[in-house]
Amino acid sequence: MLDILISPVDRSLVIFQGTHGINWKSDNCGQDVVAMNAGRQVHLFEWHPTERNWLLASAWQDCLEDEYEDCTLNRELYVTKDVGENWEHIAEYVFEFSWAKVRVRM
Repeated sequence: MLDILISPVDRSLVIFQGTHGINWKSDNCGQDVVAMNAGRQVHLFEWHPTERNWLLASAWQDCLEDEYEDCTLNRELYVTKDVGENWEHIAEYVFEFSWAKVRVRM
């Protein structure tokens, strides 16, 4: 299933959220689409309500190959200020998230 996430600031800016954490973005309503790479499989996004290029995103923590039996999967939180070109890790052990509870320096 493919979800389409439309920016609340610019309706031509969209994310196509695919399966298995594979996602694409477009800044012209889907006419041109490029892959988003966060370095891991991102499963949840939240657009910033007033900043066009800002997103929060969560991904499941990676387990090291020799840690699989003892590894507990936790969600990590990332922020981007350029629609996914660069990501900054901002929190671990995240259950839910929203811009109302996150403070990011401009």
